Amino acid sequence: MADPHELAAYGGFSMVRNQKGQAITEAVLMMVVFLAGTFLVANAFKENELIAGLVKKPWQSIAGMLQNGVWEDPSAGGSKHPSTYMRHVSLQGDKPR
Repeated sequence: MADPHELAAYGGFSMVRNQKGQAITEAVLMMVVFLAGTFLVANAFKENELIAGLVKKPWQSIAGMLQNGVWEDPSAGGSKHPSTYMRHVSLQGDKPR
């Protein structure tokens, strides 16, 4: 039980109970601020399409390497594809020595 002098000094309320209530109130307020910040950041990411930019830009150079064999945008690297090189091929092979 609480000390009678402590109860009288604080209008009949226990100091320990008051501290517990304040701690819970502060925890709830901190959670509200944290959630509000999270929603603000999430909305900023959606509006500016930041995640799409993080995925799309690197994928362009990977797609260029897969399609054309060069680390460029697929449309820009098409002229550098190995099949566009001018090669001279002999179907008869080398002549024996």
